[in-house]
Amino acid sequence: MLKEENELLCRVGPGTPMGNFMRQFWVPVMPSAGLEPGGDPERVRLLAENFVVFRAQDGRVGFFDEGCPHRGVSLVLARNADCALTCIFHGWKIDVDGNVVDVPAEPAERRAAFQSRVKARHYPAHDKAGVIWVWLGEGVPAPLPNFPWMNLPADHVG
Repeated sequence: MLKEENELLCRVGPGTPMGNFMRQFWVPVMPSAGLEPGGDPERVRLLAENFVVFRAQDGRVGFFDEGCPHRGVSLVLARNADCALTCIFHGWKIDVDGNVVDVPAEPAERRAAFQSRVKARHYPAHDKAGVIWVWLGEGVPAPLPNFPWMNLPADHVG
């Protein structure tokens, strides 16, 4: 195999042919038992990019680019409360769907308009069969895989 062919097949970062291909599938991230409701966010590196994953108090899973949309501070350092992450740098609060739901430094009369214009880069995530799955592709996600082992009772998997 030529060096160029190897590079084509092995590089999976954003904008690479193999990276773009792999982003069109649901990717297993981690065992779901590793995410406690209201627990600390976790850093995940997938396909040459850094992300943050967390479980809100209501059990939903949030999956974002690691950097806060404001100043790029790592959301791994954020506080998980009220079904959202609060960035430690300026206090922006981001819910599991990537919506900025609080911007403390913005005047009250402009806060709602400002929040509607800013959104964190959010990726669809599901907890199924003891695994956190994420869709990193563009557009409408494909259906979540339905492997035979995904429908077994919990005590039969793991």
